[in-house]
Amino acid sequence: MSQILIILAASRVAMLMPFSAGLGALEVSQVLAMQLLQADPAIGVALSLFIRARDLLMGGLGLLWGAFLWQGCRRVIRIR
Repeated sequence: MSQILIILAASRVAMLMPFSAGLGALEVSQVLAMQLLQADPAIGVALSLFIRARDLLMGGLGLLWGAFLWQGCRRVIRIR
């Protein structure tokens, strides 16, 4: 249980860092957390890739939903 909390805390701290996502703060934090827990650092990279994929999926679904709602608004107020 404490190992999961360490991994989650590392990912949340990485999200709060004032770096852009391209610098890989999340990936580095997960690799360091896995090394701290004496696990394979590749697991940390895989975890961070799953997190990035989830974020892209949720962002894409939100974009599609927004586009769908915008098309509905355009029909109601007749924007061409």
